[in-house]
Amino acid sequence: MLSPNARVISVILSIFLSGASAWSQNTEIYNRFAGKYVTGHSFGGGSIILKADGTFSEGGGSDDGTVIKTEGNYRLAGSKLQFEITKDTLRRGDRPEIDLLNAAEVKKYFGSSEKPTPKEFVRIPVEWAGRIYLIPEEDMRRFADAVNLGIEPRPELTSDDYKGSPWLGSFYLREGDEKKKATGRPVLPAQWNELLLTRPIRATVIKIDHVEEKKYGTVYTATINRGSRDGLRVGMMLVRADENLMPGDTEVVSVESRRAQITTRNVPGKLRAGQRISSVFKSRWRMFGPKEPR
Repeated sequence: MLSPNARVISVILSIFLSGASAWSQNTEIYNRFAGKYVTGHSFGGGSIILKADGTFSEGGGSDDGTVIKTEGNYRLAGSKLQFEITKDTLRRGDRPEIDLLNAAEVKKYFGSSEKPTPKEFVRIPVEWAGRIYLIPEEDMRRFADAVNLGIEPRPELTSDDYKGSPWLGSFYLREGDEKKKATGRPVLPAQWNELLLTRPIRATVIKIDHVEEKKYGTVYTATINRGSRDGLRVGMMLVRADENLMPGDTEVVSVESRRAQITTRNVPGKLRAGQRISSVFKSRWRMFGPKEPR
């Protein structure tokens, strides 16, 4: 039987070892995700730096001279990275810097309807053959679309329209990972994993169901000859052969086993039965776009 002193020493040792184990695990996590993550388009972009000490800093901006800087801490909670903001500021040109965490300042500069920045946010780390992306939970469906369409894995950190897709760099990717060849499929949480196609889909419009003239273009509702047995799910993005690709242009709105209904907008010409609809985006610039399925 242990003496009182021995029991105290045992408890202290147990607490120390537990703390050391937690510290070791945290260090491993921080080292695993440490790096600079970049997103960008011709109209703006940003970066977020995850440091090995558990802190982060984020920068963003746009072509009107706006600069946003954010700092705080991060930790892994389950399969998600939880970020806590301690500083968030905005500066536009030579105007005074605004504290986006301060409700009074936000109200003064942006109006009574605007609210301060939430002090916490979440990103889902997506790992893909050595690459790591940081994806907001609400964008996971669109990331799956980007994979299906062949936009991801992208060959560069940022993008411009001339590269064939203004959407190419809209997900944070760790700097240097764009050089890593991603094979197979990315590792997504279960609820989004079913949105990844196991093979490309090539469909044909079999009938036009509805045509509606809108202020900014014509919206077509049509039926295609592919369905759930081919992997289609409601909400998936598809693409026409004549499409430049913008989110929401062509989307699956209902699915049966052997057919599905889509809506498509911003059509340069009339959508007709017999036209081709694909799950792969063919860039106008061959070196950046995947080959269309045969």
